[in-house]
Amino acid sequence: MRTVHIPSLRRSGGTLVGRLLDGHPSCNHLPFEYWHTREKGHLDDSDLMLFPYSTPLERAVMLGLWSPLTRQKLQRLLNETQLQAFDEQMLNRLRSSVSRCPKMAYRAVVEVFHSLIGDSLRAVSVNHSAETVLLGYETAQKWIGADLYILPVRDPRAMYCSLRALFRRNKFSPWLARQGELDTFCNNYRRLILEWVRPKHPNVHVLSFERLLAVPDVAMREVAEFISIPFTPSLIEPTLSGQKAQSNSSFTNALGLDPKAPSRWKSLLEPEVVEALHDRLADVWPGDNDAIAV
Repeated sequence: MRTVHIPSLRRSGGTLVGRLLDGHPSCNHLPFEYWHTREKGHLDDSDLMLFPYSTPLERAVMLGLWSPLTRQKLQRLLNETQLQAFDEQMLNRLRSSVSRCPKMAYRAVVEVFHSLIGDSLRAVSVNHSAETVLLGYETAQKWIGADLYILPVRDPRAMYCSLRALFRRNKFSPWLARQGELDTFCNNYRRLILEWVRPKHPNVHVLSFERLLAVPDVAMREVAEFISIPFTPSLIEPTLSGQKAQSNSSFTNALGLDPKAPSRWKSLLEPEVVEALHDRLADVWPGDNDAIAV
């Protein structure tokens, strides 16, 4: 089974890309994040050294598969019998000598899930896991080892605006009180560009969020070519487990793509915040609607 991972920063279109691929007959969409958010960005070489000597349950915990959030998602996706079977089969596979390597453990878990729900293992397995980019490319290769990565990149102004709405539901406090939050966002965005975009890794396809919404058929044809699947109209219609779904590109509840998502920040972000983003990201972002500086 070929694996495709979508390691986006939050609010940059990763969920949307996963849902656009969800309905394609040549793709199996893994509908839960491989890592729980709190555990991302905290794996290092010491964890890598401990992994082969860990118990199957410890490996599952280390990979975030036993976190409360992941368990809640699995409970919504699987009935009680299926969930019990998934746990048993997953731990059995993680017990094997092959799964002593994290990236082989990843493939084992993917195969268990898809086999359990009747997916073909000859299809491409697609998984979106927000903020996996914080691991860095080299570490992600060691822990996930996906065959290919699709990396959505979005205008940082729109991303930051969407993040604020996500956590504050539009009840914004004065931005000067959140400079630490802004610094964290800018540092993460810089890492995205410097570690994933500029090196031009041959197994990473950089996808502009703005271009995706402007010309979805063109952008998704390029994605289809990159992962070697035929283009079908389903690639521009977001679904979840085959059913029409929100694109998750905005806070409207409309189905399908939201063409207003790229510019909504213009009426919500204060001028001083926009200026701060320009100043702090000048080395990695051109400062216009082109989110990618290469």
